[in-house]
Amino acid sequence: MSTSIVEEAVRKGRVASLQTSLGGVPKKYAFVVNVLTDRIEGDDQANKKYHGGPDRAVCIFSQERIEALKAEGHPIYPGSTGDNLTISGLDWDEIVPGTRLKVGEVVLEIASYTAPCKKI
Repeated sequence: MSTSIVEEAVRKGRVASLQTSLGGVPKKYAFVVNVLTDRIEGDDQANKKYHGGPDRAVCIFSQERIEALKAEGHPIYPGSTGDNLTISGLDWDEIVPGTRLKVGEVVLEIASYTAPCKKI
């Protein structure tokens, strides 16, 4: 089932932070990013077999989930898990494959879930 929360995302979600890296993690804070079809400009990955490309151009994570993990004692912060876009104010359980999020002028579609790589 495809869920669309484009209008809802504009209404109640927000960008908490943006992160990029020329390779590896953690990704560092970026003030603005340019989203291309297959990547974020200025963001690169060492292993393109598992990272990047049109179906993995932007990695998104929840600020609320990061805060919950920090409260459990995990050393996590925006960008530490390879996320490019940290969002807040949305029900993370509703962000499933097929969901579309409008972020600035870009509409991103969630292609798949991902698990942290062995380096995290």
